Amino acid sequence: MDVLVWLGVALELGSCLGLVLARSHYDRLHYASAAAAAPPIVLAVAVGLDQGVSTSLWNAIAVAALVLLGNALLTHATARAGRKRDYASLAALPEERNA
Repeated sequence: MDVLVWLGVALELGSCLGLVLARSHYDRLHYASAAAAAPPIVLAVAVGLDQGVSTSLWNAIAVAALVLLGNALLTHATARAGRKRDYASLAALPEERNA
């Protein structure tokens, strides 16, 4: 169980380091979404192994599910806002239409 908690912490710290070192805000979105994807699941599994099937496990699963859902919505909204700020439109650029 301790190994899973440390794995969750290591994944979170690695994602935070990626956020600091990334060059553009689009690159940062990848690390931000990674920070919210694996660690909550790993920590929910750790709670399940430690507590067994209990209210704590169901709470951990609910929190992990909400974080994963919120992460997808927030990442998408942030990418759209960044594109609109950079290009003043969400429409495809000419070089993107051919790809």
